[in-house]
Amino acid sequence: MPAPKLLNSIVPPKGSESSPDVSVVLPCLNESRTIGRVIQEIQNAFRASEYSFEVVVADNGSTDRSDNIAESLGARIVHVATRGYGAALKAGFEKALGTCILFGDADLTYNFAEGPALVRLLLEKRATMSMGTRFRGTIEKGAMPLLHRYLGTPVLTQLINLLFGSRISDCNSGFRAMRRTDYAQWHVSSDGMEFASELIINCLKTGGEIVEMPITLRRDALNRIPHLSTWRDGMRHLLFIVSRAPQGFAYMGILLGITSLLMAVPCMVIGPAQIGPLALFDLHTLILAIFLGFIAVQSFSYGLILDSGSKSVLPINRRFLEIKEVALLRVLIGLLVFFALFIA
Repeated sequence: MPAPKLLNSIVPPKGSESSPDVSVVLPCLNESRTIGRVIQEIQNAFRASEYSFEVVVADNGSTDRSDNIAESLGARIVHVATRGYGAALKAGFEKALGTCILFGDADLTYNFAEGPALVRLLLEKRATMSMGTRFRGTIEKGAMPLLHRYLGTPVLTQLINLLFGSRISDCNSGFRAMRRTDYAQWHVSSDGMEFASELIINCLKTGGEIVEMPITLRRDALNRIPHLSTWRDGMRHLLFIVSRAPQGFAYMGILLGITSLLMAVPCMVIGPAQIGPLALFDLHTLILAIFLGFIAVQSFSYGLILDSGSKSVLPINRRFLEIKEVALLRVLIGLLVFFALFIA
């Protein structure tokens, strides 16, 4: 079977001095014990493949000899002053010359022998991004903390699937491939670990298609200190995901608002009612209805704020964002008259 060609580009011959087919970008912070082996693994894999390549190491302020080791093995070094996983990758991508970008970690946990297959999948499926999925592949014993494996990553993944219509299985996979021209359209800005989520979300919001391939996650045999902070980075991922989904806040606000009205109106019209052991539509029901109404307004308002700068505003939000001051005043007066009649 002939090798899949890089789409929308002229493919330089293997070994050409012009732009390579693939730029392999490695974020690096004090990885002197593993960076050399990772680069050699990349070189062995791609020299045996159909793709020309380069290795770009985005050094994030290493104080060991990581950059020297990488440079001695032929990698290009990009020194990144701003700390953070996202900051390092953004700087590395900016300096990458390849038509495609493949990135992974410099700690030997990802198997870069699988790198050419990940690029091949991207091209054969004509996808926008290809990702390695650890959950459908092999996770060595001790390679992933139980909290990440059974709670953190699955919850965040399903939240992205629910809010953005994707069908991925591993949103926190750090082994991915994409075209450099596609990445430039996503305008990813995060400097921290939430960069991984933003990359997926921005890809999906521009109509991109993401495909997955089972990969191997290896156990860290060197007992290095991980750069990932479970609770801090987990919350940053969670808050970022929900902040990019105004529809969740808008529709939740509408649902809570309707529920509040269904509870409040009977309180004002029917009054207290005893249904078996339950006392309904009394003062307590009204207090709960008011509380839900308050939450509804806050949720819907936050959805409007998030959607105000979007290029594709939700239809329900567009009506509110484009409402004229006179129309808004009439609605407010109507509501005041409505509640005044019931109070009287």
